[in-house]
Amino acid sequence: MSDERFPPGAAIAIIPARGGSKGVPRKNLRRLGGKPLIAWTIQAALESRELAGFWLSTEDEEIAEVAAHLGAPVIQRPHELATDEVRLDGTLVHASEVLQARGTDHRYVVTLQPTSPFRRGEDIDRAIRTVRSQGAGSLLSVRPVDCSPELMLHLEDRAKRFDPSLAKPFRRQDWLPVFQPNGAVYVTHLELLQQGKLLEEEPAFVMMAKEHSVDLDTLFDFAVAEALISTRANVSASANVSVSANVFTNTNESLEGPATSKVTELRQPLFRGGHLESEPMPKRRYRRPVHG
Repeated sequence: MSDERFPPGAAIAIIPARGGSKGVPRKNLRRLGGKPLIAWTIQAALESRELAGFWLSTEDEEIAEVAAHLGAPVIQRPHELATDEVRLDGTLVHASEVLQARGTDHRYVVTLQPTSPFRRGEDIDRAIRTVRSQGAGSLLSVRPVDCSPELMLHLEDRAKRFDPSLAKPFRRQDWLPVFQPNGAVYVTHLELLQQGKLLEEEPAFVMMAKEHSVDLDTLFDFAVAEALISTRANVSASANVSVSANVFTNTNESLEGPATSKVTELRQPLFRGGHLESEPMPKRRYRRPVHG
């Protein structure tokens, strides 16, 4: 991609967070790991070094208040753009037009849905760098599928192979290497958005680890996410106790030696950059565009 098409500050992010949710009421404010769901995505945006800025779009006063408290500038969305029938690209076009009216100069919109809480600032930055390096008009994040197409079925009077043309593999290692969108990161050029498209026919992609690709749509999904957070906390606590005991009982190793290195290594978060505990939000590190 030419520098002319992707100049510095070309990418801004929008966090779409409406108040209504049928599956999980008030989902965007539901607490996960001791903080509102939107806090996780706001934190990832704050961590990004490639974004020129980010804004949260909502029609809900309570969400707007919480977002502002967490450090996210807010775009007030009309209520007619916050119904179940409105497509995501309509929300993004509205937010982009508001920002352009305020004097921002961006070419790409990065969509960060709050339902992907374990996406990291690093994932956002990899996506933007991929678009820049490949000259792409759009990008989506993906993860490996849980079930190979060779094993999928559709049900009529009997269970039938979804695609009989695919040979049924006997070993997991022989499965087709296929992937699915994880909903965590989308990058879209303004020209595509204005055509009512979030992605082009063959978009670029970035791979994300399965543990960073958790997508929250149901109460069960929230339970799984809480379990992951709890597991990480338990693993960290066990590792710290074990290694700390070694530090204080093995007098042959100084506190500046190998034992201390092990403590440092084991205290690294499972979701690197994910901040899975309810620790204070980091200070802002994004560049707010003029009149933002």
